[in-house]
Amino acid sequence: MFYGEQDYSIDDKGRMLIPKEYRAELGESIMLMRGVDGQLYIYPKQVFDEKRQRMAQFDDTESFRLTRLAFNTAVGCEVDKQGRILIPLRLRAYAGLDGQVVIAGNEDHLEVWNSDEYENAFVRLKNQFRQKPEEFTKIREAGLHL
Repeated sequence: MFYGEQDYSIDDKGRMLIPKEYRAELGESIMLMRGVDGQLYIYPKQVFDEKRQRMAQFDDTESFRLTRLAFNTAVGCEVDKQGRILIPLRLRAYAGLDGQVVIAGNEDHLEVWNSDEYENAFVRLKNQFRQKPEEFTKIREAGLHL
C-alpha cells in the first residue's frame, strides 16, 4: 500500500528517483500512465495487469472509451540500479513535470505531480469539500476530515 507525499526532482534527462520505501512494493518493472487530473500514475506491473484484465471484461461502449483513455498512454518502465525511472517526454509534458515534483501514494499506485499543481489540486478539493460537504459523506464516515 502506498501513502504519504514526498518532494523529489526530475533531472535534465527525465529521470526521477523512486523513494526507497516504495521500491520493494513497486518491483523492477512498472507501468506509467496519464492520470485524470494532470498527474501521472505509477503502478506495479502486476497491479496494472490485474486492472487491465478486469477492464477487458467490460463490453459496453463507455467502458471501451475509458479503457482506451487509460491504456493508450501506458508505458512500461524499468527501475535502474540507482532506483530511478526514465519518464518519457510525452508524459512529462502532459503532467508539466520539470524540476520539482511531488510523489504521492494512493493505495495501490503512486502519483507524480507538478509541485504547484499538486498544491492547487489539494486546495480545489478542500474548497469543493467545504462548499458541498454532502458529496463527501463516505469520506467523513471513514473518519477523514479536510
